[in-house]
Amino acid sequence: MKTANALVALLLVIGLPASGMCEEVSAPAVQTHEGITYASGGVGLGEREAMQQMAKDYNLRLSFAAKGTGTYLADIKVTIRDGKGKQVLDALSDGPWFFAKLPVGKYRVTAEEDGRPLVQKADLSGGRHAALYFYWPEHGGKP
Repeated sequence: MKTANALVALLLVIGLPASGMCEEVSAPAVQTHEGITYASGGVGLGEREAMQQMAKDYNLRLSFAAKGTGTYLADIKVTIRDGKGKQVLDALSDGPWFFAKLPVGKYRVTAEEDGRPLVQKADLSGGRHAALYFYWPEHGGKP
């Protein structure tokens, strides 16, 4: 009986770490706002892998990190305006990666972290894709 209990205990101990490693990770939710499809996330390895598989479906890909350390940042406000200055998307990125599917054209992309906006341009003319990287300098010892 002691041998059986010891075996069950051993199997439970061995099985516990394995169950944590087999955690199912789903792709971030795809959202649509006024005809613009987008997704954000990339927190954790599983979610980043899921987003990498989704990337080909989006013509604009954004990445957010701290300058110097490269620490990924989340909760970034993303505002996209078309070539005429009309706002086409205003969203909050749940993770360091933000993907959007936009109509052909030129865009002004503003990413804001903790009240600090950074602006870049994206040219999606002629079926082009754009990958923009936003890096914020650290402030107060934190990114």
